[in-house]
Amino acid sequence: MFRSAAFLIVLLCTDPALAQQVRSAPRAEVCGAPQISLGMREDLAVSDTFSQVPEWRFCNDCRDTSEHDDVLQVAAAASGATILFDTGDIRLSSIGEAAPQDCQSFDLGSRQVVAVDASASTEWTLEESRSRLAAQYCAWEDADGTLCLSFVCQPDEQRWELLARGVVDGLSFDNLLEVELDLRVDGELAGYLTLSARAGLPDTYLAVYVPRLDDTLLRDLRRGERGSATVRADKQERRLGITLDGSSRALGAVLANCPDLQRLATPEIAPDRFVLLNGTSNEGAVAAARSALDERLDALFGLEGAPEPDVQRAVDVRVDRWWFIDALVGPSPELSDSNFARYLLVQPPGRDWVVFDPVERPPRIYIDRKRPIGAWPNLLLAQNRRDRTYYERWYWDGANYLYRETIPQ
Repeated sequence: MFRSAAFLIVLLCTDPALAQQVRSAPRAEVCGAPQISLGMREDLAVSDTFSQVPEWRFCNDCRDTSEHDDVLQVAAAASGATILFDTGDIRLSSIGEAAPQDCQSFDLGSRQVVAVDASASTEWTLEESRSRLAAQYCAWEDADGTLCLSFVCQPDEQRWELLARGVVDGLSFDNLLEVELDLRVDGELAGYLTLSARAGLPDTYLAVYVPRLDDTLLRDLRRGERGSATVRADKQERRLGITLDGSSRALGAVLANCPDLQRLATPEIAPDRFVLLNGTSNEGAVAAARSALDERLDALFGLEGAPEPDVQRAVDVRVDRWWFIDALVGPSPELSDSNFARYLLVQPPGRDWVVFDPVERPPRIYIDRKRPIGAWPNLLLAQNRRDRTYYERWYWDGANYLYRETIPQ
């Protein structure tokens, strides 16, 4: 059975960022490379004579050499395979007779893992704040370039991020518009991502998380033993080993806590998600409010010597084809101690107005852009009390807006 050098290297180097961890591996034959001498010295830690990519072949019937302390370190570079030897003297015991094409067999059942790249992190890390959750692994980070993959939850969306800058193993990320990633876990393709540059975020490439499409990729990254990433950009391609140590913890924390982070978002941490129903009263909003409140206005008793109750002012906003109006009605002793009341009017696309009186105390009303398809937007009612802002989340129950919860400060 033949495998490419890169494939077997990923199979053997289970944790590219840890240079001291010992892992099990199958026996193998090295073909197409010069004969490997025994007793290599420290000054021969990296040999340029092995710069060409050899063919690798599994050796299923090799003689057991468990009594020998065989150590073989292998790392994959973009230009080919490089064979690295442990520092100091090393014993490499040849197994059986030399095969055609100057092949040699080695038992890789016990060997040290070598770093495939200049990884700055030994495992997946977790970033937590009120405005962001991120599970991140940096496959390459040195003075010349950086390549970090993140799965991110923010108050308004979940997405993949690729922080890529400088030169990574000869691949330049300067002025790129798009980067493609093929991610393999345990030798199998787990998923692929196409990440695009976004204005205002230099060196960062983004892809929106697609639940049913990306769920398999997340599952494999959390449960796998070893991984690799093939990076394609500007007609170039590089393959890097990635560790999955800590991936279950970091990715699991993002997935588990993302619903709460998004549910408890406020305009302070997600200004683009919420629209404040505020502004200057205009004739169109006043006319629409009068029409929607016609029966209510007719039923109100006016104050003696005052004008008939009417819509005194109305401000409006449109959010995704939904129309919202905040109308002030009065004066009438039936409304409140102040003889005035505020009404919230909501008109879904293609439907009639729905009238809602949120609370007696006049709050600031925010419309939440984030909602399931076809569902009514949630509202955020804000009030200042003792120099603190309190937010209440209200939801539509099919007939009216109802209080759901107060967002903790």
